[in-house]
Amino acid sequence: YQEVLYKDWVIPKGTILVSNIWQAAISRDPLTYPNGDEFHPERFLTSEGGIRQPPPDTHDDFLAFGYGRRVCPGRDMAIRNLRICAAFLLRAFGFQKARGEDGKEITPDSMAMLDTGSTVYPAPFRTRIISRQPDLEEQLPSCVPK
Repeated sequence: YQEVLYKDWVIPKGTILVSNIWQAAISRDPLTYPNGDEFHPERFLTSEGGIRQPPPDTHDDFLAFGYGRRVCPGRDMAIRNLRICAAFLLRAFGFQKARGEDGKEITPDSMAMLDTGSTVYPAPFRTRIISRQPDLEEQLPSCVPK
């Protein structure tokens, strides 16, 4: 390894660099994602309803998998599997807010997070999952616990 000059910065030999994926990958740049802490999935759609291209300086829309020579080799498979799982779940089930004992909907706190030190993820929340098909259990016997 050797010293690297990047723009006006000198990066000394042996420096460990850690990318700021908190801001780039998790929608924290207010210039790119105004109100990034609020749930607005439409921000990722064009006015015609298509998928908006990621910002050009990110080079990719899934920075959490890393990038460059050390990008996760399973990235493409993971993304495809997530899409298949999401499509199946949305086809088979409807998702609604849970209801409290008083019958009112419970809105989860979108900022409630669990921090393990190396990862941060949403705190558990209740939801109602409703089958879209009355005979779903017969259609998917290996997937439904008895």
